[in-house]
Amino acid sequence: RKLEEERRLEEQRRLEEDRRMEEQRKLEEQQTQLGEQRRLEEEQKRLAEQLRLEEEQMQEEERLRLEDQKRLEEQHRLQEEVRLKEELPGHQTEERLETLTAQNGNQTEPERD
Repeated sequence: RKLEEERRLEEQRRLEEDRRMEEQRKLEEQQTQLGEQRRLEEEQKRLAEQLRLEEEQMQEEERLRLEDQKRLEEQHRLQEEVRLKEELPGHQTEERLETLTAQNGNQTEPERD
């Protein structure tokens, strides 16, 4: 009977130890999962910030591209305006007349408008 009682107590201790070891294993697994979850959250934050910065940079590049395009359009408009003014009789500038005179080989002073 005493031997049977010792076996029963030993079995209880063994089961209790197994239960504690299983709980410890589960706790360690949870800690590992939490650590991995935190790492993934940090990575997600880092990637979100990187994406935000890239979008910001793309918007800035688009803004600069549009500014350049407007500047070029204005430059072309002004060049066309000057060209048209130079071609209209009575509105030619002295520099344009000098150019035309030199091209014709006529070195006389052009008439003033």
